[in-house]
Amino acid sequence: ALFKYTAGSPLNLGILIGDAIMKGALASDLEFVQFHPTGFIGKGGVKLVSEAVRGAGAKLVNEDGERFVNELEPRDVVARAIYRKMQSGSRVYLDATGIENFKEKFPQIYSFLVKEGINPERDLIPVTPIAHYSIGGLKVDLHYRTNIKNLYAIGEAANNGFHGANRLASNSLLECIVSGLEVARTVRRDKPKGGSGEIRDTAQESGDIESVKEILWKYAGIVRNENGLLEGLKELEKLEVDERIKLLVKGILECALARKESRGVHYREDYPIIRKEFERHSIFNGRCML
Repeated sequence: ALFKYTAGSPLNLGILIGDAIMKGALASDLEFVQFHPTGFIGKGGVKLVSEAVRGAGAKLVNEDGERFVNELEPRDVVARAIYRKMQSGSRVYLDATGIENFKEKFPQIYSFLVKEGINPERDLIPVTPIAHYSIGGLKVDLHYRTNIKNLYAIGEAANNGFHGANRLASNSLLECIVSGLEVARTVRRDKPKGGSGEIRDTAQESGDIESVKEILWKYAGIVRNENGLLEGLKELEKLEVDERIKLLVKGILECALARKESRGVHYREDYPIIRKEFERHSIFNGRCML
């Protein structure tokens, strides 16, 4: 929820990841953030219109009703196409009017759209890309151990390479099952014991979170470039915000700046191709190493 537009919980600000980095944990691949192509922003907040709707035949069209992208391309390709269309001044819609029995096939989506005054069986659905999933996180080994003894991490808090540079849809659900079981086995094997040292309290006021969200959305969003990332770091430095959040956001911006290529969900318009010399993980410990 550090990006302006996301379907994630507004309470999930990555504070514990930043806290762990502050206390010596290594993070990895923070620049890899996945954007979902078809978010819906309404009075009830931000929702997802799942890929399954496009799989069932829905088409992405501009405000003139013209189709402009293959809807079944990978998420990053579709998200960029929508983003660029919107940047040109055109609104983008999902046309699901050709799907028979939409209400029965997608009851949850139908429900929130109807509450917003949109009947997908006859109306176009306005959509926009939104931040969806953090591929990077605390660096862990195959057994979900971080570099700090007795500190384990799984799910979006961790990065063990499970999702590569571009997570496949629903693989995070599989990861929850696998990582949950495996970390339980690891803890049982390790038999960690609590230390007697004093725990340092790093709790702070959240501060200007809205400006953080603006910075990430504007400069580290779907399409990135060097000038924007440098400006984002400059603006971040001036903010009064929880230092743990600030450190995490710095990691996202710095590592996106250091990765001078486009790979998976990370897209640099000034370096639009994959480069062999960047075929490695970024590491962040307060500064980005790549």
